[in-house]
Amino acid sequence: MKPPKVPTGFAILDLPRPSDCITKCYKLIKNLYGLKDAGKTWFDFLSKGLEERGWTPSSVDASLFTKQGIMLVVYVDDAILISPDDSLIDSEIQSLKSSYFLTDEGPLKDYLGTRFVRAEDGTIEMTQPKMIERVLEIVGLN
Repeated sequence: MKPPKVPTGFAILDLPRPSDCITKCYKLIKNLYGLKDAGKTWFDFLSKGLEERGWTPSSVDASLFTKQGIMLVVYVDDAILISPDDSLIDSEIQSLKSSYFLTDEGPLKDYLGTRFVRAEDGTIEMTQPKMIERVLEIVGLN
């Protein structure tokens, strides 16, 4: 990381001589978006916060967390909450909003290229329409 460019005559207390900009560097005190370990830093921060709220990470898949009647699936910075009880989902969203900036996109319809359609009997149909269209195009059946 290079020191920021500053106007002529502006002094950076940590770098009193102009040559210090070449021979010295800054130590980051928090992660920056785009760094190679930013994803891991974010996931560690999120995992710690979830575990403090009573969530249990899956022993099979690190992106799955469970908590009494509710599941949370995380992919990078997208997540879904799944539960037969909508009030559990609503209360967890409110809890998470107290520590994280998040948006509630409403009932699950599309997630990572998968379409979810809930039937009246409670069953859920999952399809991947974009993937199907792509495969049909590749093999010439569109």
